[in-house]
Amino acid sequence: MEFLQNPVFCLFIIVAIYALGDFISTKTKAWIPSVVVVATLFLIGFWTILPKDIIDRAGIGAPLGGIVVIMLAIAHLGTTISFQELKLQWKSVVVSLAGLLGMVVVVWGIGGLFLDKNYLVVGIPSITGGVVSATLMQEAASAIGLTKPALLAICIYVMQGFAGYPLSTIFLKREARRILKQSPILANNTITKNDIQPKNEDQLPQKKLFPSIPDKYYTTALSLAKMAIVCILAYIIQTLTVSWGAFKLNQAVVVLILSIFATKIGFLEENILKKNGTYHFIMLVLLISVFAGLNVATPEMLIELAFPLIVIIVLGVIGGILGAGIAGKFTGVSFDMSSSIILVAIYGGFPQNYILTEEASKAVSDSKEEQKYLMDTMVPQMLVGGFTSVTITSVIISGIFTSFLG
Repeated sequence: MEFLQNPVFCLFIIVAIYALGDFISTKTKAWIPSVVVVATLFLIGFWTILPKDIIDRAGIGAPLGGIVVIMLAIAHLGTTISFQELKLQWKSVVVSLAGLLGMVVVVWGIGGLFLDKNYLVVGIPSITGGVVSATLMQEAASAIGLTKPALLAICIYVMQGFAGYPLSTIFLKREARRILKQSPILANNTITKNDIQPKNEDQLPQKKLFPSIPDKYYTTALSLAKMAIVCILAYIIQTLTVSWGAFKLNQAVVVLILSIFATKIGFLEENILKKNGTYHFIMLVLLISVFAGLNVATPEMLIELAFPLIVIIVLGVIGGILGAGIAGKFTGVSFDMSSSIILVAIYGGFPQNYILTEEASKAVSDSKEEQKYLMDTMVPQMLVGGFTSVTITSVIISGIFTSFLG
């Protein structure tokens, strides 16, 4: 098709596919994840009429769709972390970390008996986090010519939600019923508005090394420039540690640490990509770069990857729930809540964790007051679980595991 030579038309095809995926996901309340729709349409397209290099033709391929958006996305994650919330929900942090440890131990220990090492290396980080972890592993595997492991990272990212969503729904509903049954503020099985105490959100402003920039001087370019400085510093630090061999620092890990620190001292603004209005664009390009890797997939290759895909996801879920459940036993977090917290890692964090909690709260409550009480109780734990696993630890795990490829 002559139109497929036109960059604008190629861009239209790509964003139309994503728009359709978002529509179906919204229509089905995320039971059919948008990533599944997008991946399926790209696969069908690559196998039929879409050119293999359509992403590059649209002008959003590498390097923008690779290392640039990955580093910006990770820097953004560092600006979203609330240490205040992490301290308040320390039990959720412990449960999440224990669940991640369980995932790594079970997948590596049992999966290692019959799966190729490179499948495990890309699979473990991919299942512990969301798109950023999957992208990091795909890029690392592709860079050294490991086509099948790179494709496996994409497949895990696409398919793991099918394990995480239904299980989370079951555990969250059970937890919600337990909360309503055991809550000491219940009176005749009904929570009234007077029972729900408003949260004290008044906090004293904290002094920071870098004062906030007045709105009239705050621009998208300025905020992106500051993010780029953090990424450049991370690259320099990584370069300085190359001589450390296998212990060299990964740029992604350094970017995350530096962005957390830069936010703490006021150099970067909190939730920076959303504040400067580029969040959705950056994430769109990041996702496009992930699914661009499907252009090498063949039906035979996907059939070959089906077994390691299923094994890694199943073992990851079992290991995660086992580790989180043990930690929950010691910290006083119920099994259902512990399982829900670690399953956030399986389906990639926010906003899915919020949506699933909201759906479960609606399903078991008899009033808006009960629903609000359930949300106030469960949402902070789910959000902190996502911070701990998807936002922080999965990036660190990815940075460590990239050195094991080959």
